[in-house]
Amino acid sequence: MENKLNSVELELYSKKVARKLCSNFFGDAKQQILGKEILSFCSVQQINYFILKIIFQKWKEEVNHLKKSPFFNYEAEEVELAVANFANILSNYIVVKNVAFEQILATAVEEAMYLALSPYHYFKTYFFSADIKKITLNELREKQKYLKLNGAFFAEFVEKLETYKINTFFVSDIMGHLQESYYKHNASFDDYDETINQISRIVPMDFSKIVSDAKKKNDSAPTPLEIFENAKKEAQPVVSSNNINPIKLSLNQRIMFLKDIFKNDSEQMNLTMARLESAGNKEMAYKIIQYLNLDKENEVAQEFFDLIEAKYK
Repeated sequence: MENKLNSVELELYSKKVARKLCSNFFGDAKQQILGKEILSFCSVQQINYFILKIIFQKWKEEVNHLKKSPFFNYEAEEVELAVANFANILSNYIVVKNVAFEQILATAVEEAMYLALSPYHYFKTYFFSADIKKITLNELREKQKYLKLNGAFFAEFVEKLETYKINTFFVSDIMGHLQESYYKHNASFDDYDETINQISRIVPMDFSKIVSDAKKKNDSAPTPLEIFENAKKEAQPVVSSNNINPIKLSLNQRIMFLKDIFKNDSEQMNLTMARLESAGNKEMAYKIIQYLNLDKENEVAQEFFDLIEAKYK
Protein backbone atom coordinates (compact mmCIF):
# COMPACT_ATOMS: atom_id res chain seq x y z
CA MET A 1 0.00 0.00 0.00
CA GLU A 2 2.29 2.75 -1.25
CA ASN A 3 0.92 6.08 -2.42
CA LYS A 4 2.78 8.77 -4.30
CA LEU A 5 2.68 11.87 -2.10
CA ASN A 6 3.05 15.55 -2.94
CA SER A 7 5.49 16.60 -0.19
CA VAL A 8 4.83 20.33 -0.61
CA GLU A 9 1.05 19.96 -0.27
CA LEU A 10 1.49 17.52 2.61
CA GLU A 11 3.67 20.01 4.51
CA LEU A 12 1.26 22.90 3.89
CA TYR A 13 -1.75 20.88 5.00
CA SER A 14 0.05 19.63 8.13
CA LYS A 15 0.80 23.22 9.15
CA LYS A 16 -2.90 24.10 8.77
CA VAL A 17 -3.90 21.17 10.96
CA ALA A 18 -1.31 22.14 13.58
CA ARG A 19 -2.51 25.75 13.60
CA LYS A 20 -6.13 24.68 14.04
CA LEU A 21 -5.38 22.20 16.85
CA CYS A 22 -3.21 24.69 18.70
CA SER A 23 -5.86 27.38 18.36
CA ASN A 24 -8.44 25.03 19.90
CA PHE A 25 -6.15 23.91 22.71
CA PHE A 26 -4.36 27.09 23.74
CA GLY A 27 -6.93 29.76 22.95
CA ASP A 28 -6.00 33.21 24.18
CA ALA A 29 -4.97 32.35 27.75
CA LYS A 30 -3.06 29.05 27.77
CA GLN A 31 0.64 29.44 27.01
CA GLN A 32 2.06 25.93 27.34
CA ILE A 33 1.28 22.22 27.25
CA LEU A 34 2.41 19.64 29.80
CA GLY A 35 3.73 16.17 29.02
CA LYS A 36 0.75 14.46 30.66
CA GLU A 37 -1.56 16.34 28.28
CA ILE A 38 0.18 15.26 25.09
CA LEU A 39 -1.06 11.64 24.90
CA SER A 40 -4.66 12.89 24.92
CA PHE A 41 -4.03 16.05 22.91
CA CYS A 42 -5.38 14.79 19.57
CA SER A 43 -7.90 12.14 18.52
CA VAL A 44 -5.21 10.56 16.30
CA GLN A 45 -2.95 8.68 18.73
CA GLN A 46 -0.16 8.34 16.18
CA ILE A 47 0.16 12.14 16.10
CA ASN A 48 0.43 12.26 19.91
CA TYR A 49 3.16 9.62 19.94
CA PHE A 50 5.11 11.38 17.22
CA ILE A 51 4.94 14.60 19.25
CA LEU A 52 6.65 12.79 22.11
CA LYS A 53 9.18 11.26 19.71
CA ILE A 54 10.16 14.68 18.37
CA ILE A 55 10.46 16.17 21.87
CA PHE A 56 12.79 13.39 22.96
CA GLN A 57 14.80 13.78 19.77
CA LYS A 58 15.30 17.43 20.66
CA TRP A 59 16.30 16.44 24.18
CA LYS A 60 18.93 14.09 22.79
CA GLU A 61 20.26 16.87 20.57
CA GLU A 62 20.63 19.07 23.63
CA VAL A 63 22.49 16.33 25.51
CA ASN A 64 24.78 15.69 22.54
CA HIS A 65 25.54 19.39 22.44
CA LEU A 66 26.47 19.27 26.13
CA LYS A 67 28.77 16.31 25.50
CA LYS A 68 30.87 18.47 23.22
CA SER A 69 31.92 20.57 26.19
CA PRO A 70 35.71 21.04 26.42
CA PHE A 71 35.50 21.22 30.22
CA PHE A 72 33.76 18.00 31.30
CA ASN A 73 34.07 14.29 30.58
CA TYR A 74 30.58 13.16 29.66
CA GLU A 75 31.86 9.69 28.74
CA ALA A 76 32.72 8.82 32.34
CA GLU A 77 30.54 5.97 33.60
CA GLU A 78 29.15 7.92 36.57
CA VAL A 79 28.34 10.91 34.38
CA GLU A 80 26.56 8.74 31.76
CA LEU A 81 24.48 7.15 34.53
CA ALA A 82 23.65 10.56 35.98
CA VAL A 83 22.61 11.90 32.57
CA ALA A 84 20.38 8.84 32.02
CA ASN A 85 18.74 9.34 35.43
CA PHE A 86 18.33 13.02 34.68
CA ALA A 87 16.57 12.17 31.41
CA ASN A 88 14.17 9.83 33.21
CA ILE A 89 13.30 12.50 35.77
CA LEU A 90 13.00 15.21 33.14
CA SER A 91 10.54 13.10 31.12
CA ASN A 92 8.02 13.67 33.92
CA TYR A 93 8.34 17.43 33.61
CA ILE A 94 7.76 18.13 29.91
CA VAL A 95 6.58 21.69 29.33
CA VAL A 96 6.37 23.10 25.79
CA LYS A 97 5.50 26.71 24.92
CA ASN A 98 2.66 27.12 22.44
CA VAL A 99 4.76 28.55 19.57
CA ALA A 100 7.38 25.78 19.76
CA PHE A 101 4.64 23.19 20.16
CA GLU A 102 2.90 24.23 16.93
CA GLN A 103 6.10 23.59 14.96
CA ILE A 104 6.53 20.18 16.58
CA LEU A 105 2.88 19.33 15.97
CA ALA A 106 3.08 20.20 12.26
CA THR A 107 5.96 17.75 11.86
CA ALA A 108 4.09 15.08 13.83
CA VAL A 109 0.99 15.45 11.63
CA GLU A 110 3.10 15.22 8.49
CA GLU A 111 4.87 12.08 9.74
CA ALA A 112 1.62 10.41 10.80
CA MET A 113 0.06 10.98 7.38
CA TYR A 114 3.20 9.77 5.64
CA LEU A 115 3.23 6.59 7.77
CA ALA A 116 -0.46 5.95 7.06
CA LEU A 117 -0.31 6.56 3.32
CA SER A 118 3.14 5.31 2.36
CA PRO A 119 4.65 3.15 5.12
CA TYR A 120 7.65 1.75 3.25
CA HIS A 121 8.78 5.17 2.12
CA TYR A 122 8.11 6.59 5.58
CA PHE A 123 10.63 4.19 7.15
CA LYS A 124 13.05 4.67 4.29
CA THR A 125 12.90 8.46 4.61
CA TYR A 126 12.66 9.03 8.36
CA PHE A 127 14.60 6.04 9.74
CA PHE A 128 17.21 5.39 7.05
CA SER A 129 17.99 8.73 5.44
CA ALA A 130 20.97 8.96 3.11
CA ASP A 131 23.26 10.48 5.75
CA ILE A 132 22.81 7.50 8.12
CA LYS A 133 25.40 4.82 7.35
CA LYS A 134 25.09 2.75 10.53
CA ILE A 135 22.26 2.13 12.97
CA THR A 136 21.96 0.14 16.19
CA LEU A 137 19.26 -2.22 17.41
CA ASN A 138 18.76 0.04 20.42
CA GLU A 139 18.05 2.98 18.10
CA LEU A 140 15.57 0.90 16.10
CA ARG A 141 13.81 -0.31 19.25
CA GLU A 142 13.59 3.30 20.44
CA LYS A 143 11.94 4.32 17.15
CA GLN A 144 9.60 1.32 17.34
CA LYS A 145 8.14 2.51 20.67
CA TYR A 146 6.40 5.42 18.97
CA LEU A 147 4.65 3.42 16.23
CA LYS A 148 0.89 3.00 16.47
CA LEU A 149 0.27 2.51 12.74
CA ASN A 150 1.72 -0.32 10.63
CA GLY A 151 3.77 -1.50 13.59
CA ALA A 152 3.74 -5.17 12.58
CA PHE A 153 5.74 -4.36 9.47
CA PHE A 154 8.56 -2.74 11.43
CA ALA A 155 8.38 -5.16 14.39
CA GLU A 156 9.11 -8.16 12.18
CA PHE A 157 12.01 -6.28 10.61
CA VAL A 158 13.54 -5.61 14.05
CA GLU A 159 12.94 -9.20 15.20
CA LYS A 160 14.85 -10.48 12.17
CA LEU A 161 17.84 -8.28 13.00
CA GLU A 162 17.79 -9.47 16.62
CA THR A 163 18.57 -13.00 15.45
CA TYR A 164 22.06 -11.90 14.37
CA LYS A 165 23.07 -11.24 17.99
CA ILE A 166 24.91 -8.00 17.22
CA ASN A 167 23.89 -4.42 17.92
CA THR A 168 25.27 -2.32 15.07
CA PHE A 169 24.40 -2.69 11.38
CA PHE A 170 25.34 -1.00 8.15
CA VAL A 171 22.10 0.44 6.77
CA SER A 172 22.96 -0.84 3.29
CA ASP A 173 23.12 -4.40 4.68
CA ILE A 174 19.67 -4.44 6.27
CA MET A 175 17.49 -2.75 3.65
CA GLY A 176 16.78 -6.14 2.08
CA HIS A 177 15.09 -7.24 5.30
CA LEU A 178 13.00 -4.07 5.31
CA GLN A 179 11.87 -4.89 1.78
CA GLU A 180 11.12 -8.47 2.76
CA SER A 181 8.94 -7.33 5.67
CA TYR A 182 7.18 -4.89 3.38
CA TYR A 183 6.25 -7.63 0.91
CA LYS A 184 5.06 -9.93 3.69
CA HIS A 185 2.74 -7.33 5.24
CA ASN A 186 1.79 -5.61 2.00
CA ALA A 187 -1.80 -6.83 2.05
CA SER A 188 -2.35 -6.32 5.78
CA PHE A 189 -1.27 -2.76 6.47
CA ASP A 190 -3.55 -0.68 8.68
CA ASP A 191 -6.29 0.90 6.60
CA TYR A 192 -5.40 4.57 6.26
CA ASP A 193 -9.03 5.69 5.81
CA GLU A 194 -9.73 6.01 9.54
CA THR A 195 -6.58 8.07 10.19
CA ILE A 196 -7.10 10.32 7.19
CA ASN A 197 -10.78 10.84 8.00
CA GLN A 198 -9.95 11.80 11.60
CA ILE A 199 -7.39 14.36 10.45
CA SER A 200 -9.72 15.66 7.73
CA ARG A 201 -12.36 16.42 10.37
CA ILE A 202 -9.91 18.88 11.94
CA VAL A 203 -9.22 20.68 8.65
CA PRO A 204 -11.01 19.59 5.44
CA MET A 205 -8.53 17.91 3.13
CA ASP A 206 -8.24 17.92 -0.64
CA PHE A 207 -7.00 14.34 -0.84
CA SER A 208 -6.17 14.56 -4.54
CA LYS A 209 -3.63 17.33 -3.89
CA ILE A 210 -1.73 15.37 -1.27
CA VAL A 211 -1.98 11.93 -2.85
CA SER A 212 -1.43 12.00 -6.58
CA ASP A 213 -1.71 8.23 -7.10
CA ALA A 214 -3.91 6.81 -4.32
CA LYS A 215 -4.24 3.05 -3.92
CA LYS A 216 -6.80 1.32 -1.78
CA LYS A 217 -5.78 -1.36 0.68
CA ASN A 218 -7.27 -4.19 -1.37
CA ASP A 219 -5.56 -3.11 -4.58
CA SER A 220 -2.49 -4.98 -5.69
CA ALA A 221 0.18 -2.95 -3.93
CA PRO A 222 2.79 -1.46 -6.24
CA THR A 223 6.43 -2.21 -5.79
CA PRO A 224 8.17 0.81 -4.25
CA LEU A 225 10.61 2.49 -6.61
CA GLU A 226 13.55 1.61 -4.41
CA ILE A 227 12.66 -2.09 -4.39
CA PHE A 228 12.21 -2.13 -8.14
CA GLU A 229 15.56 -0.46 -8.72
CA ASN A 230 17.34 -2.80 -6.32
CA ALA A 231 15.76 -5.81 -7.97
CA LYS A 232 16.98 -4.62 -11.35
CA LYS A 233 20.51 -4.19 -10.06
CA GLU A 234 20.54 -7.63 -8.46
CA ALA A 235 19.29 -9.22 -11.67
CA GLN A 236 22.08 -7.73 -13.74
CA PRO A 237 25.25 -9.86 -13.80
CA VAL A 238 28.42 -8.15 -12.69
CA VAL A 239 30.90 -8.25 -15.53
CA SER A 240 34.52 -8.42 -14.56
CA SER A 241 37.29 -7.38 -16.92
CA ASN A 242 39.11 -10.66 -16.34
CA ASN A 243 35.97 -12.83 -16.32
CA ILE A 244 36.49 -13.70 -12.64
CA ASN A 245 33.36 -14.25 -10.56
CA PRO A 246 32.55 -11.49 -8.03
CA ILE A 247 32.46 -12.28 -4.32
CA LYS A 248 28.87 -12.15 -3.13
CA LEU A 249 28.27 -12.02 0.61
CA SER A 250 24.86 -12.65 2.13
CA LEU A 251 23.93 -10.49 5.10
CA ASN A 252 24.44 -13.49 7.37
CA GLN A 253 27.95 -14.07 5.97
CA ARG A 254 28.86 -10.40 6.26
CA ILE A 255 27.84 -10.34 9.92
CA MET A 256 29.53 -13.66 10.65
CA PHE A 257 32.82 -12.69 8.97
CA LEU A 258 32.81 -9.26 10.59
CA LYS A 259 32.47 -10.80 14.04
CA ASP A 260 34.63 -13.95 13.78
CA ILE A 261 37.30 -13.05 11.22
CA PHE A 262 37.70 -9.28 11.35
CA LYS A 263 36.91 -8.87 15.08
CA ASN A 264 34.24 -6.21 14.40
CA ASP A 265 36.67 -3.99 12.50
CA SER A 266 34.34 -2.99 9.66
CA GLU A 267 36.86 -0.70 7.97
CA GLN A 268 39.44 -3.48 7.78
CA MET A 269 36.84 -5.89 6.45
CA ASN A 270 35.69 -3.47 3.74
CA LEU A 271 39.29 -2.79 2.71
CA THR A 272 40.15 -6.49 2.56
CA MET A 273 37.02 -7.39 0.58
CA ALA A 274 37.74 -4.58 -1.89
CA ARG A 275 41.29 -5.88 -2.39
CA LEU A 276 40.02 -9.44 -2.85
CA GLU A 277 37.51 -8.22 -5.43
CA SER A 278 40.29 -6.72 -7.50
CA ALA A 279 42.77 -9.60 -7.08
CA GLY A 280 43.78 -11.00 -10.46
CA ASN A 281 44.21 -14.62 -9.40
CA LYS A 282 43.74 -17.02 -6.52
CA GLU A 283 47.38 -16.86 -5.41
CA MET A 284 47.17 -13.09 -5.06
CA ALA A 285 43.90 -13.40 -3.13
CA TYR A 286 45.46 -15.76 -0.59
CA LYS A 287 48.41 -13.40 -0.15
CA ILE A 288 45.96 -10.60 0.65
CA ILE A 289 44.43 -12.54 3.54
CA GLN A 290 47.67 -13.95 4.94
CA TYR A 291 47.65 -11.34 7.71
CA LEU A 292 44.41 -12.82 9.09
CA ASN A 293 46.15 -16.09 10.11
CA LEU A 294 42.96 -18.06 9.59
CA ASP A 295 42.56 -21.55 10.98
CA LYS A 296 41.53 -23.81 8.09
CA GLU A 297 39.78 -26.13 10.52
CA ASN A 298 37.47 -23.35 11.67
CA GLU A 299 34.01 -23.54 10.02
CA VAL A 300 33.68 -19.78 9.54
CA ALA A 301 37.18 -19.55 8.05
CA GLN A 302 36.40 -22.48 5.76
CA GLU A 303 33.31 -20.72 4.47
CA PHE A 304 35.46 -17.65 3.80
CA PHE A 305 37.98 -19.78 1.88
CA ASP A 306 35.14 -21.38 -0.10
CA LEU A 307 34.09 -17.94 -1.35
CA ILE A 308 37.60 -17.27 -2.62
CA GLU A 309 37.73 -20.67 -4.32
CA ALA A 310 34.35 -19.99 -5.96
CA LYS A 311 35.61 -16.66 -7.26
CA TYR A 312 38.27 -18.31 -9.43
CA LYS A 313 36.34 -21.36 -10.71
